[in-house]
Amino acid sequence: RALAAEVRFIITQKHSTFLLVLLFFKTGYTYRVKLMKQKKVKTRTTRSQSRRTLRRKRDEKRIYLQQVKGLIH
Repeated sequence: RALAAEVRFIITQKHSTFLLVLLFFKTGYTYRVKLMKQKKVKTRTTRSQSRRTLRRKRDEKRIYLQQVKGLIH
C-alpha cells in the first residue's frame, strides 16, 4: 500500500511539472504573438524553411534614430 501511494505521488508530481512547463510555454507563445502584432512584425519563411521574424523598415528606422541620438546603447 505504501508503495502504491508513493508511485501515485511520483506520477502526480511529474504530471504537475508537465502542466507547469506547458503553461509556461503557452504563456510565452501568447506574449510573443501579441508583441509581434503590436510591433508590426511579420514572419517570413527563408530558403531553409525556418521561420524568422523580419521587422518592417519603419521599426528599424525608429531604432536607428534612437541609437544615433544616444537614447539606446
